[in-house]
Amino acid sequence: MKPMRADLQGTWAVTSYRSGEAMVEPDEGSQAHLVVDGSQVSGTMGINRFAGQFGGDPAFGAMAVTRMAGPPDLMLQEDTLLELLQAADAVEVSDDGMFVRRDGLLLMELERSGTIEVSPTS
Repeated sequence: MKPMRADLQGTWAVTSYRSGEAMVEPDEGSQAHLVVDGSQVSGTMGINRFAGQFGGDPAFGAMAVTRMAGPPDLMLQEDTLLELLQAADAVEVSDDGMFVRRDGLLLMELERSGTIEVSPTS
């Protein structure tokens, strides 16, 4: 596992994601977000919490996910977002946000919504 860049660290809110050929916004109030802390990633994509590895190839490793039921539309969104994360092969960060891609195709856009303390060795 390669060392993680400090600019990836923190809390990121999903602002749009690929659904078929279009980029769509998450359901209002779903609070879909992820937290990058070193080589660990965690968060929620609507209903359930997830945790896994970050920074390898693929970009996100296998995820452990809780399995609570919720409204069908949020469950569909959550399944889609988790599938997109696990399909990603590249993650880029700029002043405009975080961009998750597969073979150059944009899968997900996120904006920074918080920071975490990062040690100098991270």
